[in-house]
Amino acid sequence: SLAQDERPAARLVELLGHTGLRVADALRVRLADLRAALADGEDGVLPVLVKGDKPALVSLQPAHGLWLELERLAPPGAVTLADVVTGVSGSDTEASGAAYERCRRAMKRHGKVLGLDGRMHLHRLRRTVGVELLRRGASIEDVQQVLIHDSTKTTERSY
Repeated sequence: SLAQDERPAARLVELLGHTGLRVADALRVRLADLRAALADGEDGVLPVLVKGDKPALVSLQPAHGLWLELERLAPPGAVTLADVVTGVSGSDTEASGAAYERCRRAMKRHGKVLGLDGRMHLHRLRRTVGVELLRRGASIEDVQQVLIHDSTKTTERSY
């Protein structure tokens, strides 16, 4: 059983395993944008800023329930998912670093439970999403779109 303050980080780690988002990109998600996307139901699309401050759209569908739970766990005044994970308001670089560390610890706990101690890393979740999509028959273009790569060459090199 997770302590109340550990739950947001554990849920965010789960979310990464469903969406393929980078941890830093997920932590920057603005709650106002998430709430607007959730209002559209499971078919909602969430605007995010990804690596290099590029705008992108992420479907809520593969993990709608996790997005919803993270929104419900938001403390008053929270602005981003980093605020949700740390339990404090007012996003800044320090809060993002603390949120990343909480997610890293949650991932490490999951690894111990699964007998994969020392082999579980946050970015590996992103790679797992790409591999699973390909294994299930997705095109390289589909994987590129989900992982928000600039080109299919990046996706091909990685997978």
